[in-house]
Amino acid sequence: MLHSTLAVPSKLTRILRLLVILILFLPVLQPLSAKPDTTLTFDEVLISGTSSVNFFPIDSIQGNQQSSNSLNPLHYSSINLREYAPGGIATFTFRGTTPQQNEVFWNGLRLNNPMTGLTDLSLFPLFLFDAVTLHPGHNKNLDFSGFSGGAILLNSRGQADTVGAFRLKLENHLDQVSNRNHFIDLYNHRGSTAFHIRGQLRNARNNFSYKNPSGEQTTAEHNHLNQKSLIAETTTQFSNNRNLSLYAWLQDTDRQIPATLFQSRSKAVQRDKSLRAGATFTSGKGPGLLLLNAGFIAEQLIYKDSLTSEFSDSDIYQFQTSARYQIQLLPNFPVQGKINYQNNRIHSTAYEDRVEENHLDLGFDIDYEGLWDDKLRMGLKVRKGFGTRATTPLLFNAQTVFLAGPETLITASWGTHYRLPTYNDLFWPTLGNPDLKPERGWNAELGLRSRQMKFIDLVRINLYLRHTDQMIYWTNFGGTWRPENLSAVRAKGLELRIEQRAKIGDVDMRWTAAYDFNHSILTEERFPGDPAKGKQLPYQPKHTVFGSLKVNWREFTASVQWKYSSTRYVSADHSSSLDPIILGGIHLDKRFSVVGLDWQVGIYADNVLDHRFQSVNQRPMPGRLMGMRLITKFTK
Repeated sequence: MLHSTLAVPSKLTRILRLLVILILFLPVLQPLSAKPDTTLTFDEVLISGTSSVNFFPIDSIQGNQQSSNSLNPLHYSSINLREYAPGGIATFTFRGTTPQQNEVFWNGLRLNNPMTGLTDLSLFPLFLFDAVTLHPGHNKNLDFSGFSGGAILLNSRGQADTVGAFRLKLENHLDQVSNRNHFIDLYNHRGSTAFHIRGQLRNARNNFSYKNPSGEQTTAEHNHLNQKSLIAETTTQFSNNRNLSLYAWLQDTDRQIPATLFQSRSKAVQRDKSLRAGATFTSGKGPGLLLLNAGFIAEQLIYKDSLTSEFSDSDIYQFQTSARYQIQLLPNFPVQGKINYQNNRIHSTAYEDRVEENHLDLGFDIDYEGLWDDKLRMGLKVRKGFGTRATTPLLFNAQTVFLAGPETLITASWGTHYRLPTYNDLFWPTLGNPDLKPERGWNAELGLRSRQMKFIDLVRINLYLRHTDQMIYWTNFGGTWRPENLSAVRAKGLELRIEQRAKIGDVDMRWTAAYDFNHSILTEERFPGDPAKGKQLPYQPKHTVFGSLKVNWREFTASVQWKYSSTRYVSADHSSSLDPIILGGIHLDKRFSVVGLDWQVGIYADNVLDHRFQSVNQRPMPGRLMGMRLITKFTK
């Protein structure tokens, strides 16, 4: 049973929430009456000192990889993706972490579900965003959250077009099993204000074929997905150094959950409905920079299975707000202070009581950039948390950047991490473990980044080492999954990225190649004779190789992507495993203009080698899938 202090929100909490809202938006009132400028820029504000160089590893998603499956580009990235089915629940990990140790942000709002602690990537269609960046580890330009994993940043506040610009784009995808994905993008910029509306409608039957355990060809059933999404945004520039962005995201996802390989049928369905809304205000004056952010998230998740009589209805409400101020106290010495407040309220049929939790984070960042003839830059981030359940320890992350040459950087970082169990970890009926302890540990990274080498435009090498005590892990106990604290887990690895661009006449080429090595093992026994000690953790591939080649010739574009993930063990003692995953994708597009409209037609093949694989045990994924797309664009 939940502790009584979590059950009923206090009057003090309500007063604090209203006070924080007032404080955050009080500075907005004054510039509303100011005369707007005639130009508008949406440059991302990096609260990270004076340099805009990305010192730490970042992977980006290629827009031309889009298909009828909104997650397709992630299949060929550094993410270790776990999909229960196309359009089904999809979680991710970096560097041997658990899904709960990683975060997803949209325009600064944290999207992790407070019940489960993780995010379902199938709820975030990549069509809807201007940029999707993957941060496998700690990055100087990110907030230091104290988590041990990485982050995915979803940004829909892109660069502004010129004043008076108008854009309408329609995008349609259709594949051979009648999966359809439709997308609309409407943009208008008038005076000092820009409006942006994006919508998505996805209908997927997912009736692909696969082989059952008897070797017979079978067609997937009870696997339909219907998804509707709408994002509306407006940004107003009040002066050269002040702007306000307002944004809202409505979404409704209705999906069937298919049977496993050893089930004859399934009647399970899940409905996810959400409203996400936020505001961001930035103001820079003199040596100081102020950024205020506030957001509200309301989600409902309904799960029911008529065969097993299972049913759950969960309503989740999150209020997030943050304020940060950076000032240049001395030359080359920026200092930043920040405060983050979050309120979570959960009402679920799975819990006996209603849950409310408040959490306050205080942070302080300092940088010094002028050491050793401006070749050495050092920074320190510290964070302290106060919450309803616990006060988190003081956490830190120290970072160093050394300019070893005109185009070469050497980076290093070392820090600590800490994470509380989620509510599902503790209280999920019959499966939760109320005796779980928080996990804590340390992590270190060493990296090299160099540009304009002979025959190579960019090379990045990164080494990492992470140690976690009491790591929270869901383990299979005789067919039942339950969370437990692993005594000690150590992860070490290497990441290599190579990029090259070339131009021969009218032909532009760009290729990338990447290799990831990850060794994540249990270093201490949970009990005498523990067979899992020293073995790779479940669902963590030790080797991953991926890359891409993109060629542009006049109005034609061709691209190829590939990825290999080594064997993933399903059980902690390695008694069962999943075969390696080998994926390849081909995309061909042609652009042309007719009657004042820009058109693009394309065909694509996903899993072109028709490799039969499982991302999650007993959950088959599609083989080769052919599709086509049509994009229409009008600009003014």
